[in-house]
Amino acid sequence: MESIKQGFFKARGTALRRVESREGDLSLYLLLEKTGPIWVAAPGAAKGKRRFGGAAEPLIFGIYSLYSGRNRLYLKDIDVKEDFWTLRKRPLHLRGGLALAKLIVDYLPPNHPCNELLSLFFWALRSLEEGASPDIVEWRFLWRWLKYWGIAPDFDRCAKCGAPLEDARWGGEGFYCSNSNCSEPGTGISFSGTALQEVRMAAILSRRAFVKWTTQEEPRFSKWNELNEKLVYLLEKERS
Repeated sequence: MESIKQGFFKARGTALRRVESREGDLSLYLLLEKTGPIWVAAPGAAKGKRRFGGAAEPLIFGIYSLYSGRNRLYLKDIDVKEDFWTLRKRPLHLRGGLALAKLIVDYLPPNHPCNELLSLFFWALRSLEEGASPDIVEWRFLWRWLKYWGIAPDFDRCAKCGAPLEDARWGGEGFYCSNSNCSEPGTGISFSGTALQEVRMAAILSRRAFVKWTTQEEPRFSKWNELNEKLVYLLEKERS
C-alpha cells in the first residue's frame, strides 16, 4: 500500500482468490500489473443482488477499477477482457489452472511486482484451455517462473561439473550428469536422453508448438508431478 497513492486508478490483472464474509463482504486477492499480489475489498458485494457477478471469480483477466484509501484498496468495477469460459468447462484442466493460481498465492510475496508472471499465468491458462496436459503445463509454468528469477535448472550442462548433459539425474537443485562423482546412484529422478529432451521441449518450445506436442503426441516421460515438486522446492528455498 505504501507504493500506491490515495485515489482512483486502474490496473490490468486477474483474481487469484475470492473470499466472502458472513456479512456479505467480498475480498479478492488480485495479481495486478506493476503492483503484484494484493487484497482488495468490496463491502456488501456478496449479498443480495451480487455486485460484479461472475466478473469477480478467480482466473478472470480484466482491467480493475480501484480506489486506494488510507489503509486498503476498494474494488469499484471490473472490465472483463478474458473469462476463460472454455477452460471452465474442463474440470481437470480448470483444477490445473487453480493449482497455478495457488502457487502464485503461496510463493509470490505480496506487493511484489512481477509483470512477467502475470503474462506467463495468462498463457498457461490458454494452453490448459486448449487441452494441454495440466502436469506438463505446471512444469513449463514453474520452470519459466524460475527462469525470470534467474534460478531455473540448466538442461544442457551438469550443475556440478559443467559437462554437457546427454542423460541426467536430478540432484538437490538441478540436473547432474550420471557420473558417480556428480550424482549419487539410486537417488533423485533418472533421465534418459529422450526424457531429458522432453522436459527441455516442454519448457522452451513456443506456446503453439507446446500445445500441439502435448495434445497430438504422447510424451514418454511420466514423472512430471515429481519433477514439479522439485521446482516448488526451489521456490520455497527462494522465499525463505
